[in-house]
Amino acid sequence: MSWNGDETQLRQLATFLRDSLSSPNQNARVQAELMLQKASSSPDIINYLIDILRSDAPRLHLSASDTFTARSAAALKLKNLVKTNYKQLNPEVIAYVRATIIPCVGDDSLQVRNSVGLVISELVKQGGVMSWPQVYSELFDKAQNSESPKAREGAARAVLNICEDNIKQLLRMPGGQRPVEELLPRLYGLMENSNPVVRAIALECVNFFMEYRPQSILNTVDTLLRLVFRLATDTSDDVRRHVCRTLSHLVEMKPESILPHLDGLVDYLITQQRNGLEPDLALEAAEFWLTIAEHRQKLAGSLGPYLEKIVPTLLECMVYSEDDIARLEGDRDDADQEDREQDIKPNFATSKRGKLLVPNSTNGSNGASGTHTPADLSDGEIEEDDEDGGDGDPEDEWNLRKCSAAALDLLANSFPERIFHISLPYLKNNLQNPEWPMREAAVLAFGALADGCEAVVSPYLPELIPFLITLLQDKEPVVRKITCWALGRYVRWVVHLEKTHPQLMSQYLETIIENLLKSMHDRNKAVQEGAASAFSTLVETAGRRLEPYVLVIVQQFDKCFETYKDRNMLILYDCVQTLAERIGPKLASPDIESVLMTALTKRWQKVSDQSKELFPLLECLSYVASAMKEAFEPYSQVIFNRCISVVHSTIEEEVAAARNPRFDSPGSDCLVTSLDLLSSMVQVLSVAKSSELVANSQPKLFDLLRFCVQSDSMDVRQSGYALLGDCAVNLFPQLQPELSGFIPMLVTQLDINNMRDQDAEAAFAVVNNACWSCGEIAIQQGSDILGQYIDKIYRRVFDIISNPDIPVAVQENAAIALGRLGNKFSEHLAPQLAEWAPWFTQLMTTVDTNTEKCEAYNGFSMVIKRNPAALGADLIEYLKTIAQLVGSDVWQSGMGPLVEEVCVSSRLKLRYSTIGQIITTYKKGVPNFHEFFAQVPVKERQLLVGKFPNIFN
Repeated sequence: MSWNGDETQLRQLATFLRDSLSSPNQNARVQAELMLQKASSSPDIINYLIDILRSDAPRLHLSASDTFTARSAAALKLKNLVKTNYKQLNPEVIAYVRATIIPCVGDDSLQVRNSVGLVISELVKQGGVMSWPQVYSELFDKAQNSESPKAREGAARAVLNICEDNIKQLLRMPGGQRPVEELLPRLYGLMENSNPVVRAIALECVNFFMEYRPQSILNTVDTLLRLVFRLATDTSDDVRRHVCRTLSHLVEMKPESILPHLDGLVDYLITQQRNGLEPDLALEAAEFWLTIAEHRQKLAGSLGPYLEKIVPTLLECMVYSEDDIARLEGDRDDADQEDREQDIKPNFATSKRGKLLVPNSTNGSNGASGTHTPADLSDGEIEEDDEDGGDGDPEDEWNLRKCSAAALDLLANSFPERIFHISLPYLKNNLQNPEWPMREAAVLAFGALADGCEAVVSPYLPELIPFLITLLQDKEPVVRKITCWALGRYVRWVVHLEKTHPQLMSQYLETIIENLLKSMHDRNKAVQEGAASAFSTLVETAGRRLEPYVLVIVQQFDKCFETYKDRNMLILYDCVQTLAERIGPKLASPDIESVLMTALTKRWQKVSDQSKELFPLLECLSYVASAMKEAFEPYSQVIFNRCISVVHSTIEEEVAAARNPRFDSPGSDCLVTSLDLLSSMVQVLSVAKSSELVANSQPKLFDLLRFCVQSDSMDVRQSGYALLGDCAVNLFPQLQPELSGFIPMLVTQLDINNMRDQDAEAAFAVVNNACWSCGEIAIQQGSDILGQYIDKIYRRVFDIISNPDIPVAVQENAAIALGRLGNKFSEHLAPQLAEWAPWFTQLMTTVDTNTEKCEAYNGFSMVIKRNPAALGADLIEYLKTIAQLVGSDVWQSGMGPLVEEVCVSSRLKLRYSTIGQIITTYKKGVPNFHEFFAQVPVKERQLLVGKFPNIFN
């Protein structure tokens, strides 16, 4: 297709594009945006954008810099239009874009080249990876053979964009096609390109595929290894960085492939790790040790002969770099200085209930280097902060220092004695080193050894713990902070003394409590942060052993609330929250409750609805309410009303933002934490009090909740369905009249076809809570509204329990909901019993025995009674589980001696007569029943015979 546009319109559009990005006049920018929106409806807009992208300054009548701005804006606009309008585009327009875009990958501007690559990738993504098959040949040809280095690099970058944006389709398309099998040989060819940038990008593409472990790479490991070893000595640091990453991927994919080469690899990776001039390369090399330690069952044993080389390298790399030392040097008393807004790290609210992990998801923090961030090494010093430095925080990102400490930690679990004794001389030489960076690194190493080397270190701890206590007075704040973290790491050792030396445990525990609390009042904010983080670890580890000290602890927290600045206030809330989780009802003691709630109430009154501090305060209060239970009642009226107000105002702001793009969306944090705090109060307050609060809420709670369970935010929906379920449990008489508005939304939410791939984990968490709230509503008397939707509910719940791609935790909740539905709707579920019984019985085997499981099996039994022939091969599993439940404390906890009906909860009575009738039916209907019954395990047989002697004797 050839196309010629109007030159005047072309130049006008270019001017609008320029003004939309760079005009100093706000009105001009707004006007340009309006004109661009209007132009977007033109059938020729795509063609004009392509022409602008390909034009020079003279043609556009713009300066060189303005031309660059206009072309960059054209590329961005083009990508967005392809993304949103692809299906409506004329095929001739698509053909024109495809024919003209490829040459642009060689543009002189790096930014334009990169933008062109994004456009090409979007075209492939929207049309499908095989809709434009020649794009691969054209890009690889340019990347391999073009005389222009820029064209080679731009084409290679476009290939990378395609790989990243279309990974699932490239790995496997419907029909069994695997386009990756055709791409790999071409990528291997680019790894030998004369251009180092192209070599690096090609290896980056391969590494990206390796994260998904395709069989096509496993089949070509020998070729890949040959190329990687050749690139190991590449002059490009970027190429060598990707080589290190490839080696780490090979450890994960096929560890045996690197074993024959381990001797040379150890020396190579140590050399790269010690490259002080290239921190990204050094970090990627250090990642190898972390990866190999994580796969220690397969490979770490092979590292034994090399530990004397590896461990000193890790220790050496745990010392701050010269640049970091310069930024940290001189940190002194700053506790009275207000925090700058940019110093406060983002903090995001997450729902208390239903957090799930998606199968094969990456759990943790992946930075630009694809690196790991072990959670147990992310506290205290490992998250070092520079409050004063204007050049940024040296510990904001995953770095060589953190990675080396994490690798030492994991390796110590495989070689505790070897690692400790190799490290011991370093520790002895540097724990009292006059140079603070060496002291600090030694304490970091000492803390990193805590987990794996606990047994080996134990004989030294009676001397080392007091020594660490003295380091809390070190003149350098950085050393004091890392010492807090290290002490937190050794709390577990102190707790383990409880059985053998209880008096010694109390002595050490009191010493650590006292000194960490003192450090929480340090004159340096970074030390306060480290001490507070370490104290959270202490509370998490020691739990109820801290009960004798809770009053002293909350008194010190009270003082912290008076003095902490914004950033550390967030960590203090976490301390209180952890204390509430681990100590629980002890917080309801009048003397403790008075101190703690006075401090929190002061903050409550001081923090405005617009403050970023509000949502961590709300989150903290939800845990405190759960711990204090009815003792929280005196504070509930004011807090409940404010939560309602926050939810209402946030919803109004969201509605305004949806209607008018000029309004900023308020975000979901305060909405999530307000809903969670409302949930906590509904759960723990007396029915009379919570009913009063809900009845008097303005606006009405359930009106707001209907909006929340339909929110665009998955986190808000998740918390909304948690609150809905809690209301079903505790406030059903008030919820019942509202169910006609909630049930259709619940039914829609249960449809897994509505889930979005990019929000899989969050979406699963919402479905999980929707299943739970459905089960809670089903178990209530008077929940007739469900009957109108029972067929849809059944089909959607069945889709969940029968889909292997759904996380097991969600499937289990769905199975429980389905069983609970059987209590009231057994007639509706009985005809489909043969379909869902196998999934139900399989999933319920892994569910802990609790009231919900009993309720589910009671409903399941009622369904079986209506259609016993449908149970079939699952009868054995049914009898086995019923026997386990009969023998459990849950079923027998209600009314003393077993009678025909035993009350398990205030909501349900289990009918042993129903179970007896079912067993009698099978005894009469199953040929050779006694032989069949012998398939039930002995213990379960005995339980059933003991419970139903008249049937089995």
